[in-house]
Amino acid sequence: MALMFTALMYPALAAAQTGPEAGPSSAANANQAEASTGSPDQPSPQAKADVQPDIVVTATRRETTLQRTPISITAVSGDTLRQQGATNLQDYFRTIPNVNVTQGPIGSSRISFRGIVSAGEATVGLFYDDTPVTGPAGTTQDPGNNAVDLNLFDVKRVEVLRGPQGTLFGSGSLGGTLRILFNQPNATRFEASTEVQASSVKGGGDGVFVKGMVNIPIVKDRMALRISGYGERRPGYIDNVRYGTTDINRSRNSGLRALLAFTPDDNFSLTFTAIYQDAAAPDAQGWYERLGRDKTDSPIRQIFDNSFQLYSGTIRWRAPIGDFTSNTALYSYDITRSFDSGPAISQLSRVPSLCSVFIRAARACTAAELSRYAAYGQSRLPAGGYQPLNLNTFTHESRFSSRGDGPIQYTVGLFYEDRTDGVDSRIVKAGPDGTLIPNDITSERTVGTHTKQFSQFGELSYKLLPELTVTGGLRHYEYTKTTDGTVVLASPLTGLLPAAPSSVSVKASGWIKKVNLAWQATPALLGYVTYSEGFRPGGANNVANLPAAFTVYGADTLRNYEVGVKASLLANRLTLSGDLFRADWTNLQTGATTANGLFAFIINAGAARIQGGEFEAAYRPTDTLRLSVGYGHSDARLTADQVATGVTTTGSTGLAGDRLPGVPRDTLSGSLAWTVPLSDSLAGLVRVDGAYTRPQYSAFRGPNQERFGDFTSANARIGLRSGQTEVSLFVQNVTGTVGLVTAYSTLGVKRQVFSIPPRTVGINLAAHF
Repeated sequence: MALMFTALMYPALAAAQTGPEAGPSSAANANQAEASTGSPDQPSPQAKADVQPDIVVTATRRETTLQRTPISITAVSGDTLRQQGATNLQDYFRTIPNVNVTQGPIGSSRISFRGIVSAGEATVGLFYDDTPVTGPAGTTQDPGNNAVDLNLFDVKRVEVLRGPQGTLFGSGSLGGTLRILFNQPNATRFEASTEVQASSVKGGGDGVFVKGMVNIPIVKDRMALRISGYGERRPGYIDNVRYGTTDINRSRNSGLRALLAFTPDDNFSLTFTAIYQDAAAPDAQGWYERLGRDKTDSPIRQIFDNSFQLYSGTIRWRAPIGDFTSNTALYSYDITRSFDSGPAISQLSRVPSLCSVFIRAARACTAAELSRYAAYGQSRLPAGGYQPLNLNTFTHESRFSSRGDGPIQYTVGLFYEDRTDGVDSRIVKAGPDGTLIPNDITSERTVGTHTKQFSQFGELSYKLLPELTVTGGLRHYEYTKTTDGTVVLASPLTGLLPAAPSSVSVKASGWIKKVNLAWQATPALLGYVTYSEGFRPGGANNVANLPAAFTVYGADTLRNYEVGVKASLLANRLTLSGDLFRADWTNLQTGATTANGLFAFIINAGAARIQGGEFEAAYRPTDTLRLSVGYGHSDARLTADQVATGVTTTGSTGLAGDRLPGVPRDTLSGSLAWTVPLSDSLAGLVRVDGAYTRPQYSAFRGPNQERFGDFTSANARIGLRSGQTEVSLFVQNVTGTVGLVTAYSTLGVKRQVFSIPPRTVGINLAAHF
């Protein structure tokens, strides 16, 4: 595999050796320089001299430049996110190779890289600045399905680190790490910016957002405060034909972010961050194809409300022999969500064995009793699940990193996390308009999870030769996870039978490793090979009457083998990067359901192998025209049957050779950004983004397997820029394609789908002062 890749890239690599001294930036996003080097659509004088200036990233926990960092990484600048119209995860992930986000039937999102995706803890580490964040585990021990999605206003850049990042970024980074880095306070000058947008979606309503930032120097060169605020209302376009209500999937998002930075001298800084975001969707985000595009007949209003708060303090000390960084954070994430449980109750109200539970007799029900039980079930309709979830987390990390270009470079550190979350899961009756009545309860259970993690980590790099560097990394982890639960109110209608309160603790520890060999053949050519590992902690399920064999599940581990190249051509106007990888995933954590299909839990079953690669290229034929393309391939398949002791094999069980659900085999994206000078102070702007996603499936096999994906989408934008002010007209989903990002079937529910919005047109005004 490595030899084939080298052969394919050889002509480009040979030419790259004649490239300029300055290194290129990231392939598909190389042209996006930081704000200090000018806008990517209006190059600064520096950008004209160094056509695609390299971006400084911190993916190795030390400052390095993108094209000299020997891992598969894409960096997207905040300005590019704004030009794409991206305000959350769903808006930009399709432009990055081998990145996928699926939406769940109860409003949640799951992030995956390279096809490494399954239920349980997240497979992608999500960081906001230096703080790792996750969602509550819920009743199913599946925090990976509750990704925290903060608004992307006033973001400096997004770093996408593909491949296991376990040694530096800890548990949950099997597939990689996603880092969202905010713009920091600037004590040298006053700054302010604003962005206003209005839009309208075909067949739906109107949307609007208003955003603003102010940066205030409090003490010249020493202290500054940066405050960002936003309010966004996204238009709806789904109609409920049962109630005659329209645009039910509208949503709102508002938040505030404040960063206070104090720099008493050039070697020390202290930054306090406070973030608050509140978001709400009043009803279902999915629809049913059997009713027509964007139509649903759900009898339940499926709300998804959430609020997130984060408070952190970060110390940075530039010591004589290196850089010390310490980050301490507290965050909370509260979700209230609901879903339709009526189809399940309708079916269970006709099950004779549950009728016997209903009448509390160890015998079969008579015809009259069966009729009475069925009538009771109908009396509890319409019904829905009502779930308030909460999460409170404390994290701390301290690390020390070398500085400079010496032959030895290193990073060492400590990490601690204390996470507590809980859920009160009720099945309740709904009113005549589908609104749930939280206190009209059919059944109820509570589940709580307490997780503690502690780890020590380090990476050491040594230059064997001036152009050859070897890096080794280790991380020792230990964790304790306790899960407890109580059946508050049992009911045969929901399959929730009486059970005593329970609590189970799981402890484990271990090591993960990384080895990297990087060859800087010329300043413009880098090649590397990597072996890296990642892991997710195990835990305990809490499902009433679950067999004891299924209560505890262990950690799973991923081993990744990778070869990659980064190069530049044509006097640095063309940058290329590519890699090939193979990942072996063992002791796989996967989602299972009880025999009645009602309750989900986690087991270790099967193994998988994912093979593929990424390729990115950016070409700037002139100082005002930029073209980029990105391609990702991920062939993710089971290498062993998903069979575990005591688990009943069904027609839906994954078998060796099956493709992993939720994984598109190929993704392709491209963009064009063109700045047209109209006068000394005025420029025209043109931008086009397109992406294609191959088909993917919701399950391994069986009647609940649904096919989705297989669509192309395109966005276009034209505008005018004068100085730091810009006005543009845009069209998202130009062709109006029905792009399905998720399809879902379960007990009583057949093919609920989630899609990108229909064609949306709008106007955007942005200004910086």
